[in-house]
Amino acid sequence: MRAILMLFCICFSSVFCLADISSDYYASLKNAKFQIPIEKEFILNLKPDNPDNVRGGGYLKFNVTIVTDDKGAMKEIEAKVDIIRSLIIDVTTGFSVIEMQGSAGRIKCAMTISSSINAILTDSKIDGVVFGNFTVQS
Repeated sequence: MRAILMLFCICFSSVFCLADISSDYYASLKNAKFQIPIEKEFILNLKPDNPDNVRGGGYLKFNVTIVTDDKGAMKEIEAKVDIIRSLIIDVTTGFSVIEMQGSAGRIKCAMTISSSINAILTDSKIDGVVFGNFTVQS
């Protein structure tokens, strides 16, 4: 009985932890004034869960919108859109289907993309990215 109760507490605390990560990330975007959609949708192969099964990764189809409160970011993002698309591809293809099916994996991916974009911006900063039309297929 004690083991079952302990397992229940661990599982339940994991759910609350994931909810906190998600709500913290989206709360950080609430003051953003500008949304900059990346024009073309992405269709990418994902990393396989089993490294021995190269074809077992599945694919991901999604759109990305960059969120910022920096008006100057729009011009710099437009100038570097191909570099930004490339880094979104590089970051996203490092995730597996299982990771991208859960909200924690999507948030982790969004945070990694955001920090990667900020690393290449010289005159501005973004607050984050959000995904639209998000489809995962294994």
